[in-house]
Amino acid sequence: RVMNLNMTQSTSSGATTANWSVPSLSTTGILDPAAQNGIDANGRVSLRFKITNGSFLDFTFTGQMQTSGRSIVGSVSGSGFGGQPMTLTR
Repeated sequence: RVMNLNMTQSTSSGATTANWSVPSLSTTGILDPAAQNGIDANGRVSLRFKITNGSFLDFTFTGQMQTSGRSIVGSVSGSGFGGQPMTLTR
């Protein structure tokens, strides 16, 4: 399924925020403001997706920024996911 994701990372604090949606599931959300979402200096990514509209539980994406800087390859867990692969592409 296609996920639309609009992420912003603060240049001063490194904090990452986002709005996202999965139109085919009528599901929308944000990154959990209580979690440490972000990309570290080694390109490791951790994002906790919080559901604001839909019938699913929160889930977490962990992955690695690719050297091109145009994609992040990782996996999802929580809300019924058990490590399924997921790629975020710019």
